[in-house]
Amino acid sequence: MKKILFVLITLTILVTCKKDAFDEEGEMPVVFYNVETAATEGGSIDKESGSIASGTSITITATPNQGYIFTGWSGINSTENPLTVTVDNDLRLTANFEKKKYSLTVNIEGEGTVTKEIVNGGKSTDYDSGSIVKLTAVPNDGYAHMRWRNSGVLDTLNPIQITIDDNKNVDVNFDYQNARDLVGTWEFDLQESESAKSHGKIIMRISIQLNILFTLVLNNVTTQIYTSLTSLSSTSMVMGNIGVLTNINFTSSTSLGFSLITLPQGTGPLTSAANIPAATPGNSINLTGGKKTSTNSAPFTPPSSAVTSNTSGISSSQALSNIVSQVSANNAQIYFENGTCKCPNASVGDTATISGTLYTVVDNTS
Repeated sequence: MKKILFVLITLTILVTCKKDAFDEEGEMPVVFYNVETAATEGGSIDKESGSIASGTSITITATPNQGYIFTGWSGINSTENPLTVTVDNDLRLTANFEKKKYSLTVNIEGEGTVTKEIVNGGKSTDYDSGSIVKLTAVPNDGYAHMRWRNSGVLDTLNPIQITIDDNKNVDVNFDYQNARDLVGTWEFDLQESESAKSHGKIIMRISIQLNILFTLVLNNVTTQIYTSLTSLSSTSMVMGNIGVLTNINFTSSTSLGFSLITLPQGTGPLTSAANIPAATPGNSINLTGGKKTSTNSAPFTPPSSAVTSNTSGISSSQALSNIVSQVSANNAQIYFENGTCKCPNASVGDTATISGTLYTVVDNTS
């Protein structure tokens, strides 16, 4: 019995000692791995390279610079951002970035083309962010470049340079050369046919958008109409739906002549030169010798006194008919001044239609 007890005690001691020895030998050393991090051009990361203990979980965030996008990681097949990985071997992680791609669309109105030239940057299908593209408007024969509209901003320069920082839509407008030559301010002196004494003037201010402020100053009374011009042909333009400038003729770059024909009130949009009404003494005037006094093409706001399509009391059509009547009467030496009809240089039998009323010169000396 004593022998058996001794053996058991000895065996227990031996087993206990063997287990302690195993524990000491089983303590594994901590393993570290090299984790290298980098970023390509166009961005940055928030984790530096270093030695990381095996089994450690790390998170890296890639941040693109302005004009760039993050495209994914090298060293691991992932596009996650932020990226979380557990370190169990050496790693080399690179955040990749590339420039954003944007489209450039040019919308052409009129007769012409546009060439594109990359001044700085790159292009595959779309353009790299930050690229600079030169656009050149090339009008067809008989036409002229009028204007660009880029992000709502008008520009008359040609060529222009566009910085690609978003998807771009650029509008370009071409029109007849005569339409471009009309842009600016013109002045016509209204003179007596015999004495050449000025009784007034007509002033036309036309913007690059082909909006027109038509002003008559006659016998110290000013009448203004504001509307738009639209080309019907190389020598004719319609004023809204109230009148037509036809037989437009430039004797020089600063000298202009044309005929102004009124349209009947209520006329719909005139879209063809073939539909221009015939000129008569009652619906038209001829203006010659117009002098260009300004080349300013900038858009403008009409004065509040100008008659427009929204003016109450008198329509634009009525206002233009009145202007034509007054100018015709002035040319015939019949006109109103301070409410009195005058005809100091007219002959008996001369007539004029003023504001829709026909006036005839008579001899009232007897």
